[in-house]
Amino acid sequence: MVWSVEDAILLMLYRMYSHLEKAGSSVRVMFFDFSSAFTIQPHLLRTLLSNMKMHPPIVTWIHDYLLSRLKLVRLNAITSEVVICNARAPQGTVFSPFLFKLYTTDFQYNQ
Repeated sequence: MVWSVEDAILLMLYRMYSHLEKAGSSVRVMFFDFSSAFTIQPHLLRTLLSNMKMHPPIVTWIHDYLLSRLKLVRLNAITSEVVICNARAPQGTVFSPFLFKLYTTDFQYNQ
């Protein structure tokens, strides 16, 4: 069986409402939005990599790798419209998590 997001939400709501039927019960729910987890601004990454003293041709290659990526979906003989993407690391590559890690290395948590 394949579960969709809607199936997961309906199951969660069913369990929550079933639990809330009991007197004095409560439910806490926390949602996380990972839709932009690998969003990378190529120009900011380029500056960061340059500041890290990375070899300039490698910095240029990474920057070009992230810019103007064409995205489309193909299913059998049907193809979607092409969309140009400039702010995401490609999904399914080993390189994407590495780039995201580099991109977020200078972030700090302050209490």
